Amino acid sequence: MTVFCLSPDHRPELLAAAGSLGLASPSPSLSTGQLWVDNKAIDLETWRDNHKTDFDRACRALLASEPQVKVTESKPFWVRMGEVLVPAAFGALLTFLATGWRAAIDRGVRDADALRTAVADFRAAIETYASEWVRGKSPDAVTVRLRRTDLLRQIGRVISFHSAWHQARKLKERVKGDDLAEGDANFWSGDVPARQSKVTRLRKELDTFDAEVESVATALSRPIRSCLPGSGIRRR
Repeated sequence: MTVFCLSPDHRPELLAAAGSLGLASPSPSLSTGQLWVDNKAIDLETWRDNHKTDFDRACRALLASEPQVKVTESKPFWVRMGEVLVPAAFGALLTFLATGWRAAIDRGVRDADALRTAVADFRAAIETYASEWVRGKSPDAVTVRLRRTDLLRQIGRVISFHSAWHQARKLKERVKGDDLAEGDANFWSGDVPARQSKVTRLRKELDTFDAEVESVATALSRPIRSCLPGSGIRRR
């Protein structure tokens, strides 16, 4: 506003505006660019410094007469800083949340893949072990125990990130329980048909377990999945 009114092209108009508003008395006897205020001649810069309110009033009147000029109010520093910082902070927050959400999804996909792999290895070890018993052999249970340990470790990781998922805790209990145990000599005792019947039952248990694992793996790779009604992931 000040730059506009004190520009060489607008100084005469500012003097005229001051006179029209009765704020000063332009006089032909004064030097160019001066006006009569408080019984003395002063230039426009001195008038602006010593009579800022009158200067601003005349300047605004001049600006109002120029339709192409937009008059803006001077805002306090804290308001101007807020207009800059608030959108910047909001944008930073959105970026932070989006980055965190993306990282959570990526971690969930990796954990889902690792869980599926651990379950597949565990099942393969159990079926190999059971097949040996059906053929009348006494297989070593070390591999089954190792695969169980790997699976429990992976399920434990899921629980550490999703403590409210009761379905994940249910998987852990199933793996530690007797239904999916590798068995012992007493369990596999009996003739070949009896042993084959036990293998069939065990495979049904494994099929059910696979379906339960897949529901958790799906929830890991799709975070919103665990919040859907009927997902069975969280405790109701």
